[in-house]
Amino acid sequence: MKSINILVVGAGYVGMSVAAMLVPKYFVKVLEKDNLKIDKINNGISTLNDDEISNLLASNLENISAYAASDNVYDGIDIIFICVPTDYNNEINAFDTSLVEDAIKKSREKNSDSLIVIKSTLPIKFLDNFIKQHSIKNVIYNPEFLREGSELYDSLNPSRIILGYEEKNVSKEKIELLCEIYAETIKNKDTKYLHMSSTEAEAVKLNSNAYLAMRVAFFNEIDNFCLDNNLSTKKIVTGMSLDPRIGDYYNNPSFGYGGYCLPKDTKQLIESFKGLPNSLIKSIDESNKNRKLFISKKIFDKKIKKIGIYRIVSKSGSDNFRESSIIDIIDNLKAYSYDLAIYEPNINEDFFLNIKVEKSLQHFKQNSQMILANRIDKEIYDVEDKIFSRDIFNTDL
Repeated sequence: MKSINILVVGAGYVGMSVAAMLVPKYFVKVLEKDNLKIDKINNGISTLNDDEISNLLASNLENISAYAASDNVYDGIDIIFICVPTDYNNEINAFDTSLVEDAIKKSREKNSDSLIVIKSTLPIKFLDNFIKQHSIKNVIYNPEFLREGSELYDSLNPSRIILGYEEKNVSKEKIELLCEIYAETIKNKDTKYLHMSSTEAEAVKLNSNAYLAMRVAFFNEIDNFCLDNNLSTKKIVTGMSLDPRIGDYYNNPSFGYGGYCLPKDTKQLIESFKGLPNSLIKSIDESNKNRKLFISKKIFDKKIKKIGIYRIVSKSGSDNFRESSIIDIIDNLKAYSYDLAIYEPNINEDFFLNIKVEKSLQHFKQNSQMILANRIDKEIYDVEDKIFSRDIFNTDL
């Protein structure tokens, strides 16, 4: 193990993936406010529902330790990765960057020499303005491009590594150190390293997620057309996707995009485009809202009252409920007094959104006249005739 000491601030899905990636080769400290998460990490357990990350932590337990706020946690640290959330604040129509700002200030106050690497998603022009305002050196923006449920794989096999900074503000040696760490840990040795300004890096992150959201919305609108015209969405999308210019990805219809990143990043980009021509950009969020209304109407038209909601998570392999499209569908159904039940193993409570959470999958299936499933898993294949889903590329059905 090389004598490079690393601090990861935040133990969410980004922080956990960074820590797990680095811990086999480096000593990693994790700074986290949640005592339950701290206990998990110190016992070799991921804060995410991810066995691979837990296995890495457990097998390298001597290389990782988690702490609550502590002055000496910064001592001897060479690189600080800031991985705190930047949730979208609908009142101000912008990311809440307060946790990032506090983390940068605290890190530089306690350790004047470390390289600060921000992984949290940022508004465009945020870091440049912050650095100028506070005269801080050696801070860069290094966005993550992780899929929910595949965080560790994507960390170890990055599509690209974006390094956003101004050369006058960051020492060449510190950039080389970060690149050396990535070279030691990632599996894809042909990964491209792109150096650019922090503002350009922020734009890469937001534009990438908005583009993916746009693809989801586009194929969902095709599905709307096919449903109303009795056409095969699967045949049409397959016929399009075989064109290499279009590609076979992010093309499986759903009840709408959701999750950690796509909704909030698209909204932030829309705000960044205010005052500029942006008919396409601003339509992405509107299309997603309309899709959920369209799906709700299709459910209403079936005139079935006893409906089971299969899973609340945003996608298979995730344990995240944030901005899950099915929640908006549920809200629409609740307004019309449907008899609803939820099956979601990640919910321990007896009720969620004032709806009973069914603990027995078998009982859930037996008592539902129709089952709504944003994504279909094999455990409900036996009630295919009850399923309402737009998961057209689940080839096992």
